[in-house]
Amino acid sequence: MLAALAGGCAGGEWRATPEAAQKVNRGHAPHTTAQGAPLAAYDAARSFFPIGIYNVLAGIRHGRDHRGDFKLFAASGFNTGFAWVNQELSEVLDSAEAAGLQIVWHHPDDAQLAVTAAHARVLGYDVDHDPSLVEPDEWTPNRLAEFARQRARIRGRDALRPVFAVDAPAITDGRRESWLAWKRAGDVGVVWKYPFMRPPVDTLSGPRGVPEIVTLAGKAMAGRPMWYVAQAFESPILDWYMPDAREVRAMVYAALVHGATGIIWFSADSHVSRNGRVLGISPEPARDYAIVERPPGIAHPPLVADETQRQSSRRLWADVVALNGELARLGPAILSATSARDYAVAVRDTGYPWTAAVPRTQTPVRALLKEIDGAFVLLAVNLDRRSVEARFDFGAPVRDLARLFEARAAPAPDGNFWTERFEPFGVRVYRFRLGEAGG
Repeated sequence: MLAALAGGCAGGEWRATPEAAQKVNRGHAPHTTAQGAPLAAYDAARSFFPIGIYNVLAGIRHGRDHRGDFKLFAASGFNTGFAWVNQELSEVLDSAEAAGLQIVWHHPDDAQLAVTAAHARVLGYDVDHDPSLVEPDEWTPNRLAEFARQRARIRGRDALRPVFAVDAPAITDGRRESWLAWKRAGDVGVVWKYPFMRPPVDTLSGPRGVPEIVTLAGKAMAGRPMWYVAQAFESPILDWYMPDAREVRAMVYAALVHGATGIIWFSADSHVSRNGRVLGISPEPARDYAIVERPPGIAHPPLVADETQRQSSRRLWADVVALNGELARLGPAILSATSARDYAVAVRDTGYPWTAAVPRTQTPVRALLKEIDGAFVLLAVNLDRRSVEARFDFGAPVRDLARLFEARAAPAPDGNFWTERFEPFGVRVYRFRLGEAGG
């Protein structure tokens, strides 16, 4: 049957997509413990899959009470917070301890390291942000050298936890080699790619697409963990729009299928995001936080949200919380080595016309296969805003096929394979076994 999937390429016929089955993390799955120690194999007692959120606040800031925020985040499926820089370390760590949340701390000084190095709630340290947004010039080697110095200083006082830069998706326009150098310099690769900008996005793939960014980062990390920073915001000034539930789920699964072993959401809604003209996610976003806390010289006022925007913030908060539940359940599979078993994926179009402006994605469905608890788990995502039918062939009888996270019954296998229609930006998670029953 594997050979039969190499059918013609005309519309409506099966088309083999040999690049669909991702082989990243075969033999290992680089990740860390909750305190940042590197692991290559899943350990139920020690492995940690970060589900994080950016710009967490603790204590009382500018008259606003954030003392319950960490417990809200923990109850909503987040296990990690990237702490906003302008706050007291002791307040952040006390809140993290009370909520059971891990913390990433920005650019610690030596006095802070004396505390964080011994604190169980610290996951790691971010030292530089978006270094690749600046085109490589004579200062790039100096910036890399300074990062190396800071990493050596921090690791000299805390030999356990990773030190890294959080970087932009700047892999085109002559920035690729510099971008790769930044990935190689850190202990963890942390990259953002916010794909949802107006006009509506037709595909998650492209020269700087989610699959391309995550795949390239994983190769550069060469056996070290890779975390993906996912879009959970809108920014009218920069034309980013708030993704819907289907879009945000496809974005996250595209990152997972291509090798991410952690998901960090950007960003919680607060005066921090609004000062950057960004509307983040919150169950209760304010119309106007009326707080200015940012570097001098920024002329624009903080973002004030209208009721439609506040509704979109609440909606996406709920969508992210639901997705966090999926991620937590999938954590053991994601942190397990990718299966060495080969399989074939073929696709056929479902009647949507292709145009010169929106060319055909050659491999619209991407998949990643894991083995855990005596069964296979397959993650599959349609990268396009167009329906497609997919066919998965494993060269052996498929049995006990079930969809995870959906109430609908799974398709009935036809011997060694099954087929299913993927809606635009559709995601499927399957669990199944191979071989004859009782064999």
